[in-house]
Amino acid sequence: MIVTASTQASKTAIAFAILLALVTVPPVIAYATVVHRTCRSIDPRAKTIGLVPMLIMTVL
Repeated sequence: MIVTASTQASKTAIAFAILLALVTVPPVIAYATVVHRTCRSIDPRAKTIGLVPMLIMTVL
């Protein structure tokens, strides 16, 4: 998204980049949650960062 904005791409290209980002973020969060739960089932003492920090880092 930053590259499309910095290269002064068309509004359609920027809209497509934003849509693509919005479509791909939820599966990444779901996958990270599944991996985290799997790790915790293997080692219950494993540290966790928590859901809120994970969401914040995904957005950033």
